[in-house]
Amino acid sequence: MNQLRGIRGATTSNGNSKSEIEEATLELLQSCINANNIKKEDIAAAIFTISQDITEYNPATVARKKLNWDFVPLLDVYQAPISSDLKFCIRVLLLINSDKSQEELSKKFQYLKDAKHLREN
Repeated sequence: MNQLRGIRGATTSNGNSKSEIEEATLELLQSCINANNIKKEDIAAAIFTISQDITEYNPATVARKKLNWDFVPLLDVYQAPISSDLKFCIRVLLLINSDKSQEELSKKFQYLKDAKHLREN
């Protein structure tokens, strides 16, 4: 039976330009999708958080325009400012309908680039 589950991921952009943010967001989302064999119709929502230094583009727009997630509820919010936080950090919580257990999915969370140390399991 399918239940609502969460998949986490994070990455860093090489900078604050539209193209850099787009590239990092696409890499992160494709990694989450591929690692967990997610179909577009199984995505219930995506919540993105971005560090305070990302101001030129937002990940939700990337998902909507580049992955055609027009029907998926998407939200961008700023991360709470922490002095030691990663620069140009993009995090995502993908909410999906899945018959897999949350424990099984948690083994395939995706932490890329400088975000790898955020969760080292």
